[in-house]
Amino acid sequence: MSSSDRLLSPDVPASGVAGADTAVPTPSPVTAPTGRELAGAWLAKFERALNAADADGVAALFHSNGYWRDLLALHWDMRTFAGSRQIADAWRDSLKRHRVSNIRLEDGNLAVFERVHGAVR
Repeated sequence: MSSSDRLLSPDVPASGVAGADTAVPTPSPVTAPTGRELAGAWLAKFERALNAADADGVAALFHSNGYWRDLLALHWDMRTFAGSRQIADAWRDSLKRHRVSNIRLEDGNLAVFERVHGAVR
């Protein structure tokens, strides 16, 4: 078939590309989770790892170079733990003496989780 035959063929549109003249459906927008949803999901994973005494699960939730500033959560003094392994070990040791439950976001301090490109939602 020559190029002029293709242009005259009823099966090929004037654009020369089959299907080009049909409407392309507009994809539905993907809704990203809010900061509150992300923080809530992280806290739920954290609580499950703590309740299972899963030090590896706790470590996986922290960046390898991250920090945990313990403000009376684990000990009755203020300490800083550096690195995911040290954070997990501190929680593991503390969970031998204490149990943690009902971890939740504090309703009055949620604005920090709702920042989008410098603006609060």
